[in-house]
Amino acid sequence: MFRFCLSAIIAMTWLSTAAAQTPVAPEAKDNGVISEVQFVSPRLAALANELKAGNRTALDVFWQELKDKAPLVEAIAGDEKNLWVSFIWRGDKDTRRVELSGGSPSSAEGMKPFTRLLDTDMWYLTESLPNDSRFSYAFYVNRINPSRGSKDVIQKTREARRGDPFNQRTFMGSNIIELPAAPPQPWIKQLPDVAQGEVKSHRIRSEILKEERTINVYTPPGYDPKSKPYGLLIFLDGEAVPFVIPLPTILDNLIAKEKIMPMIAVAVNSQTTRERDLTCSAPFVDFLAKELVTWVRGAYNVSADPSQTVVSGVSLGGLTAAYCGLRHPGIFGNVLSQSGSFFYFEGWKAVYNPTERNFFVDSGWLTRQFATAPRAPLRFFLEVGRMEQGIPINQVIENRRLHDVLIAKGYPVTYSEYNGGHDPLCWRGSLADGLIALVGKKKEK
Repeated sequence: MFRFCLSAIIAMTWLSTAAAQTPVAPEAKDNGVISEVQFVSPRLAALANELKAGNRTALDVFWQELKDKAPLVEAIAGDEKNLWVSFIWRGDKDTRRVELSGGSPSSAEGMKPFTRLLDTDMWYLTESLPNDSRFSYAFYVNRINPSRGSKDVIQKTREARRGDPFNQRTFMGSNIIELPAAPPQPWIKQLPDVAQGEVKSHRIRSEILKEERTINVYTPPGYDPKSKPYGLLIFLDGEAVPFVIPLPTILDNLIAKEKIMPMIAVAVNSQTTRERDLTCSAPFVDFLAKELVTWVRGAYNVSADPSQTVVSGVSLGGLTAAYCGLRHPGIFGNVLSQSGSFFYFEGWKAVYNPTERNFFVDSGWLTRQFATAPRAPLRFFLEVGRMEQGIPINQVIENRRLHDVLIAKGYPVTYSEYNGGHDPLCWRGSLADGLIALVGKKKEK
């Protein structure tokens, strides 16, 4: 049963982080009327000139033009790789402050302020973005920066959140933008004439964790318990399947198009213990290796070859996937990490404020373990979004560090950076890339 939204977990983590880094401010302040601005957006520059010339109907025309076409995307003269992207908010007499969450990273707190257009009700922010960008975004209106240590920071920030009324494209409750050169995501929707596998739910008892766990097992079309053993995929944050990450559809398509051999997938629910389990927890990883995989091999026709076994996760799940490989390379021969939270160190959750502890020194605990441990028979697929850069947490730097350590140790690594954020919108498309890189049919041959 789908019992939580992965993107909500990610959002809550981000909101807590942002709140701890946000400067103290008692109330939202009026950004004021800006009369002389150098517009980089040609359309907004033309609009401002018309308004200055006394054509007050020009703004009404603009609002009509913008309907269902936001954000405003325009070419940059002489630049084929980037585009001007303008985010627009229509305020009212009570609007004092508008901010954007999403897009290029540019502030410690993750929020970027809008500017008011002259004395109108229009607020805007223009960014230069790579033409292959894909990301989710949201507006925050009259957000009040809470006092440091405020217990209702998440609730207050959530109350200020707004969707973009001029953009009907949404995913998991957020507006989305996919620029023209964004990588295609051909595997996330059922292809014509592709047979569908079967998904069954199970509850298994863990003696290591002293609790029951819910898992969902995918078997490919034509599954034969007496045939050649199948490869195995362990997918963390199982509640995200299939509504956030359409894993069964992705596998159906890849198998039908002979990109990968038929394999069995086990989606492991995080339940209510995600932060306990997905932060380099030895008991949880031992449960996966010693109990879950053992159970799957007994119940299904699964290969015992670690080179045919993949452990996959996003965010903290990506961190844990790598830890699975380090701790149990004889079980998990392939690590598929998407936006892995390799900044992790013990106690990180309690010390978001970088003035209380130096993230730049303490972060990267797992990377250091790989640096000092003997090389194991593992393969890696690592990816991270270039927009995942903040202070003190910079996912790009942390993923590059782990990549460099792995390469120096001699591990085979497929590494990718995409123009997007910490976002299931991107992960659902590139999961297939990771599977093809690790267990594609060409690799087997």
